[in-house]
Amino acid sequence: MTARMAAKRAGVPKIFCTKHCMEGTPGAFPKRLVRRAVNRRFSDTIIAVSKAVRRSMIEGGTSPRQIVTVPNGIEDIPILTAAERTETLAAFGGKPGEYAVGMAARLEEVKGHGTLLRAAAQVLEGNIVILVDNSPSAMILPTTIFDVAEEADDYYFPPITGTYLRLTRFLISLLTYLVTPTFLLLVNNDKWIPESFSFIMLKEEPNLPLIWQFLVLELAIDGLKLAAINTPNMLSTPLSVMAALVLGEFSVNSGWFSPEVMLYMAFVAIANYTQANYELGYALKFLRIITLLLTQWFNLWGYIGGILLSLLAIGCNRTVSHRSYLYPLIPFSWKTLKNKLFRTRLPGALKKDSR
Repeated sequence: MTARMAAKRAGVPKIFCTKHCMEGTPGAFPKRLVRRAVNRRFSDTIIAVSKAVRRSMIEGGTSPRQIVTVPNGIEDIPILTAAERTETLAAFGGKPGEYAVGMAARLEEVKGHGTLLRAAAQVLEGNIVILVDNSPSAMILPTTIFDVAEEADDYYFPPITGTYLRLTRFLISLLTYLVTPTFLLLVNNDKWIPESFSFIMLKEEPNLPLIWQFLVLELAIDGLKLAAINTPNMLSTPLSVMAALVLGEFSVNSGWFSPEVMLYMAFVAIANYTQANYELGYALKFLRIITLLLTQWFNLWGYIGGILLSLLAIGCNRTVSHRSYLYPLIPFSWKTLKNKLFRTRLPGALKKDSR
């Protein structure tokens, strides 16, 4: 940017700028408008090195008429002979007849090394990975709920650490679904609470029914997520502080929300990020809201019915291989389940039962 400003000040007749990286989040309309004005002022033509970069620039506010796509050029790669392929594969520990997949890119998150590692792990576990041109994502088939909850980080660490992270992720994902309906059930039936756990009871009579507090906060959390996506980076920190104050101490003191409800919803909002899958997070959210409503309407039977409904919704969902979304629980396969719950060394994981 400083070079373009200097060129403009020096009176350079034509200013070309090359864009190698993807834009960040597009941001709100004012941010896109400012980016568009700056690029128009200090650049005559912007060269994007790929279609994806061009697309991200347009989404970020740059005028399409300013952008020219010129892919990075590379020299012709000579085709290896069979003997050279075998020799190259052996240099990386491969055996004849095996295939090697690699990635040539700088070590930055935008390059998607995590996607490659996760896809490689899924191939080792017997799944199919589909790559699509001009997309940084990969489709994994078939996928069960256990596959969705896995992450590439599981393979960065030793087996014991990877197993701990994996089990923690499963447990916390389960708690994000159960904690608020369970609290609502216990508050509505306070005589069920043992004396030793009486501290979880509400200290004050709520001004707003608990079910409405939970539903309003579920909506407010999504509103904050959307606001954070469209907030300019320079304003994200002060606005986050303001939002924390407004939805924290001020909202409790005003009488809108109970401190206990704020605590449990804060846990749910933060714990949702223990697993990286956006779709799974919202699936759990919708099932949690349904269970909350059923618990409020039908008490214990509604709580049990909500859990059963959630299990049926997951269990009756089928993958492309026509297996249950809960496989290897349904149908049960201990060897496969063990590999899903406990992160073993890759040579050992390859000996699991075939799918």
